[in-house]
Amino acid sequence: MSENPKLELKGISKSYGRTVVLDSIDLTVYENEFFAVLGPSGAGKSTLLKIIIGVEEPDEGRIFIDGKDVTDLPPNRRNLAVVFQSYALYPNMTVYENIAFPLKMRHFPKSKIRAKVVDVATKLGIYEILDKNVTKISGGQKQRTALARALVRDPAIFLLDEPLSNLDARIRFRAREELRKIQQQLKQTFVYVTHDQAEIANMASRVAVLHLGRFEQIAEYSELYNHPRTVWVGDFIGNYPMNYISGELFDGKYKGYKLGFRPEWSEISADGGIRATVASVDTIGDTHYLYCAVGDETFVVKGNRYVEPGNEIHVKIAKCNTYLDGILKQSDIKIGQ
Repeated sequence: MSENPKLELKGISKSYGRTVVLDSIDLTVYENEFFAVLGPSGAGKSTLLKIIIGVEEPDEGRIFIDGKDVTDLPPNRRNLAVVFQSYALYPNMTVYENIAFPLKMRHFPKSKIRAKVVDVATKLGIYEILDKNVTKISGGQKQRTALARALVRDPAIFLLDEPLSNLDARIRFRAREELRKIQQQLKQTFVYVTHDQAEIANMASRVAVLHLGRFEQIAEYSELYNHPRTVWVGDFIGNYPMNYISGELFDGKYKGYKLGFRPEWSEISADGGIRATVASVDTIGDTHYLYCAVGDETFVVKGNRYVEPGNEIHVKIAKCNTYLDGILKQSDIKIGQ
């Protein structure tokens, strides 16, 4: 990843009537970076994407691509390529015709079109299917065709709007790995917008978590997972939400604080730590998630053995974070060790 800014958003705000959708968004995406915008439905992802593309205008703020202010430019002058979740391929055309279409619309010579299509198709491993109709190819091949159609335009930035959501779950894992390899091979800037953290956990160099029109945190996925800056991010990131229990449970040392820890950061111990009662158990394969209670507070422990509900256990926590008023204050504290 280069240190040169490729996309910059400065103070972007957007409202519809009294509803604030984006609230003073600032963002820098660097050249050749695989960047992700992650958030739940209603967070403002679609509006943000539309503003970057140019089909929506911000109420406030400016947009820069390669240092140039493009805020007032129409979409066709921003040099962006968009890959939608539906791929938006033309079903009556072959793979070749789909890839060539944007060049044909720009009146490129046939020889140049042929050369560029063959070049990108070879890079993306779809040269052998150029003559096939797009209705006769697999989901992964459709994804590559959509990327190839975008690539022939030599865009400054690829914008990907949940491009894996239509793939069968059995091939989605492989498709994620392929997409990451493609981005590294092409050395292009990707901005990937999704609600599904599994899609970007091992792909994106950085992730911006969008919530109610604001970025709660921008960091590597591992940082979001281990040190969520806010209680909301800890709830949103991870297969299980982060546990939050009162600091008063520990001799008043963390009075007024919330202690946040993930189920996999805790373990059942023979003695020491927190005494808790098992309320219920979720079993997934050979892993047991124990729902535990201490007074009025509950939390989940990831265990390697089943414990009958109603029994008492001791729980040690390898690390946890402390939060005051929902904001991270201290990380990697051990409890009961």
